[in-house]
Amino acid sequence: MIKISNSKELIHNVRVLSQLVAQTSMPILSFIKVEVTNGKMRLTATNLETTVIITVQCNSDEKKTFLVPSREFARILPFMEDKIEIEAGENVLIKDNKTNFVLRSLDVNEYPEEPKMDVKNTIEIPSKILYTLITSVIFNAAKDNLRPMLNGINIDLKEGNINMIATDGRRLGINSRKITNNNITQNFTIPSGTLSLLLRLINTEEENISVSYNDTFCFFRQKHIIIIATKLHGEYPNVSSIISTLGDKYIKINKKSVIESLNKLSIFADEVNNLVKWQVINNTIKMQAINDYGKGYLSLDVENPYAQSYKVGFNYLYMLEILKVISNDTINFYYKDETAPLAVKTEENPAVYIFMPIKIAGDNNEENKNE
Repeated sequence: MIKISNSKELIHNVRVLSQLVAQTSMPILSFIKVEVTNGKMRLTATNLETTVIITVQCNSDEKKTFLVPSREFARILPFMEDKIEIEAGENVLIKDNKTNFVLRSLDVNEYPEEPKMDVKNTIEIPSKILYTLITSVIFNAAKDNLRPMLNGINIDLKEGNINMIATDGRRLGINSRKITNNNITQNFTIPSGTLSLLLRLINTEEENISVSYNDTFCFFRQKHIIIIATKLHGEYPNVSSIISTLGDKYIKINKKSVIESLNKLSIFADEVNNLVKWQVINNTIKMQAINDYGKGYLSLDVENPYAQSYKVGFNYLYMLEILKVISNDTINFYYKDETAPLAVKTEENPAVYIFMPIKIAGDNNEENKNE
């Protein structure tokens, strides 16, 4: 008999594990492997690209290993009382004082072996820094499989710094931090889905996360959690050439005002490319959005140190996603010409966000006619 007294912790962990294997086409991978020994329950799930191992406390003198279907396990646990009992045999019985559930199991010997932790180097990264870096760039990674390397986040360790890059070919996020005084130099790309799971599982109140790696895998460890990621193999795009094309002139804008303005204009943004147009004149941005059902116009006061006037169109969703991860009240918006990449930075943070403009076709200054 296996007894669990902290069902909330178990519910959260099983839910995350079940989502990892939700899309698998191999039946065995839709199960969670459960290993019970020495009063601990070790839960393992894998989709063969990513393996997650979570250890929780339990009350049991048994030494037992079995499989439980992840989706059903995740769905029934929220209905259980705080104290849960599990009995594993040919099937798995899960019960509390009022409810019994019987789940089908499979032969545990058919479950894939987890990758061996044969590592070359290990580096300790403060958990808050790792969480901040991943959160600040992950939304720029590609969501499709046309270019597999772009589904990942590139991690560069050099001279005591960690640098993260994510791009889908149309937008780009870069952020970096100083983490250590050692001289480890390593560059690898990890699937963004794996790092998304990491964000949900790590405890930022705990000091460090141990990051180890070999030629094939990267291992993230924090107390009771191990995440094993298969590296993406290939050449990650060289973004230095993109950065070199950025303009050096900018306008300073209040972040909250931009968010409010873009949310208003989003009602009339083109549904194909989410186009919003900006025309900067002196210390004012004239904003415009037009679709088949209507038009929206508004003005926003800005600080324009260079007295530069220009027009630009862009996907407003790109800007909103950037602004969600920026904590500063003021942003700097960089512009060069109608075809050069646009950039958003702040003066207090090393993060840089770059995205391509949308060519404005047939612009007839309609925004000026509607003032």
